[in-house]
Amino acid sequence: MRTPITLVLCFFVIFPHKAFADSIESFITKVQTKNLEIASQSSIISAAEARSKGLSLKAPMVGVAQMRNLEGVSYAFEVQQEVPLSSRLSDDKKSREHAYDLQKKESDFFSREKLFEARLAFVSYWKNFEKIKYTKEVRDWLKQHASYARSVVRSDSSANIYALEIESYIGILENEVSTIQSILETEKAKLKELCFDESYDPGDPVLDEAKTLPEISLTSRITSINLSRLKVANSNLDVAKSSYLPNLFFKARKLDRPMEGMANQEIMVGIDLPFAYFWQPRADNAEAVANKYMAEANFRKSEVESESLKQSLKSKASILKNQMKTLKEVSIPAAEKALKYAKNLAQRDMSGLETHRRIFQDYIELRSQLLEIRMNYEEIYSNWSLVFAEGKSNEL
Repeated sequence: MRTPITLVLCFFVIFPHKAFADSIESFITKVQTKNLEIASQSSIISAAEARSKGLSLKAPMVGVAQMRNLEGVSYAFEVQQEVPLSSRLSDDKKSREHAYDLQKKESDFFSREKLFEARLAFVSYWKNFEKIKYTKEVRDWLKQHASYARSVVRSDSSANIYALEIESYIGILENEVSTIQSILETEKAKLKELCFDESYDPGDPVLDEAKTLPEISLTSRITSINLSRLKVANSNLDVAKSSYLPNLFFKARKLDRPMEGMANQEIMVGIDLPFAYFWQPRADNAEAVANKYMAEANFRKSEVESESLKQSLKSKASILKNQMKTLKEVSIPAAEKALKYAKNLAQRDMSGLETHRRIFQDYIELRSQLLEIRMNYEEIYSNWSLVFAEGKSNEL
């Protein structure tokens, strides 16, 4: 009769364990749902929405006064309210509404930026994970190649330097493997930080084929944000201009019982005189004008820069796409065929050794180029999607 332990061992023999592999889509979804910085944006938007509602009136003042004389004690009840005579209320509400619209755009931009930061962090981890695999492959191959070189050294003293160079290069690769391993640990910590999960492990990261640049929106997000900032600045300027005009004050007062020589009811209407101290509203207005001109300059600048950035990213993406296609469909398959032919080459002399090494190094170099080009393309894809792509942050 088989024991449970024997059955478990048989299971692992028949069905060998495969390393866990996380995909980039799964990781981004995890970041989207668990990243607290992204989650906090909804609270920030709600606060801006609350500030945008209602009129910004000063609270009324209610008071009670006690008065004593020979006739006794009397109480006076007073209510006072300030009301702007100008369009300050409507201008202020418009400013807060524009600020709410701006906050929605900035929060969406922040969330997208954080998600694309997560995307690039995952791609970088994948790149170094692949890099350490082929670096170990080079190291192991060179160890075997060095054994061939040593056998040649016995019969050809001129190959002695070549063998020593190979052994030295193996030591360099050992150090490189350690360096990349350290980088992977740092990048893994970054992935944990982004998804707010200390136990997260990407395993053997999986990256699909490079995506095509998404459809472009009518205006870039940066231009749209700067336009909203300009609207806020214009509204603030309107508020500053209205600060020259006076505010109206109402005051109503009533005694609980009339006293000799005093009316039992009193109503007062008055205005303040902000232009009496004209330097303060003038300073507020000058600051608002300066902010408006700065916002307008940033808006115009973002229009020009966005168009230039669009053309640059589109051109670079096209070039990198073609380079990846050439490497995958032409260069790397040709190098793989050369490797198969190289296995049949005799490695008994310097010529055979050098040919064999060159073919293998060319193959590894092409794989390395593909990783770097893919990383560069992902950076362009992220920048393009962040600034120009249609859709919201949950539609990456």
